[in-house]
Amino acid sequence: MGRTTLTQLTARQEGRAEPRPIVVTWNVVEYRQAVQRYVTDEDVVLEIGCCGGTTTSIIGTKAKFVLGIDQTSHEIDIAKKRFGKPGLVEFACMDAFEMVSVLALAREWEKKVGSRFTQIFIDINGSRDVGPLWTCVDRYEKTFE
Repeated sequence: MGRTTLTQLTARQEGRAEPRPIVVTWNVVEYRQAVQRYVTDEDVVLEIGCCGGTTTSIIGTKAKFVLGIDQTSHEIDIAKKRFGKPGLVEFACMDAFEMVSVLALAREWEKKVGSRFTQIFIDINGSRDVGPLWTCVDRYEKTFE
């Protein structure tokens, strides 16, 4: 599957039963293939960089719940209008690097959904430098373990 990276969180390394994968892809085709391959109807998914919400809606057809975040309010407005489904496919405008805010929102939704996030999807679509991306992935691993 090209340059898709699936990283199991440190939970597996520490012997805990339920690691949450972070799926990172380099292009939208791989990203959508990863959704088909890794998402099940039991999953609660956080999507980072959801843009206009197209892939978020695809995740929503397979997952129990998906929350897409993006830092561009215009894109989030479009995503909510086109693909928002209360309690199933939700969107929020925020910067993925603002971990305190992301974690607070995630905990809020986990209470509403009744389950922790089981997967995190990140589509960089070739638009980010690798260094900051891996810093972000590392933060998500530590925050969501």
